[in-house]
Amino acid sequence: MKVGYLLGTSVKGRLGWEIRAMSLGGISTLQMLIDQDDSNLLTRPRLQKKQLLFIMLNSACSMRYRKKATQLLF
Repeated sequence: MKVGYLLGTSVKGRLGWEIRAMSLGGISTLQMLIDQDDSNLLTRPRLQKKQLLFIMLNSACSMRYRKKATQLLF
């Protein structure tokens, strides 16, 4: 994810938006797994509607996507 997240900024249009949304969704899910308590390893993290809305809004603009993705990854 750390290497490929910039692909969303180089692709334009709807495809780029979808790549950015999928990347942010994956990064958010991985962050939720990292923050999860060890006693709940068998439960999967679920993105809530508020998180999905923020993912869609942040993936609409390449600059906001890059800022949010680097914030979550590093």
